[in-house]
Parts: sequence; C-alpha cells; structure tokens
Amino acid sequence: MRVLDSIFNSTGMYFLYIVLVFGAIVLVVILLKKYVFNKNKTKDEIDEQKAADETLSRYLEDINDPQAQKEFDEFNEKQNKEGK
Repeated sequence: MRVLDSIFNSTGMYFLYIVLVFGAIVLVVILLKKYVFNKNKTKDEIDEQKAADETLSRYLEDINDPQAQKEFDEFNEKQNKEGK
C-alpha cells in the first residue's frame, strides 16, 4: 500500500495530474466549438444571378439623363421585336 501512496503522491505525478486536467479542458473546449458554437456558420447556397446583379450594381450607375434613357428603351423595344 505504501508503494502506491508513494507513486501517486510523488512530484512527477502531480505534474501529470495537472497536464491531464488541462488536456481535458482543452478537449472540452474543442468539442464545444465544433458542435455547439458552430451553428451560426451555416453555408448558404449562393444564387449566381443575385451575386452577379449585386456585383454589377456596385460598378454601374443609374442613368439620370432622360434622352439616354429614351434611347435605351427604344433599343430594348427593337431587340424584343427582332427576337420574336
């Protein structure tokens, strides 16, 4: 019995106990991050058309000139007639 007491109460075993406790804490934190706190990071499907429209809207400006807008409307009407 004294042999077991001397083994478990030695200085080296105290160091091992401390390492095991901190290792268990790290393991719990890693598992919590992986399974509990990861719920906010869901991968959403990216709609390519929506992403393209958002990118174009950042680079293009709206037309404020009524004459230019009229020309664009006429061109679109002409394209629609030719397409049918």
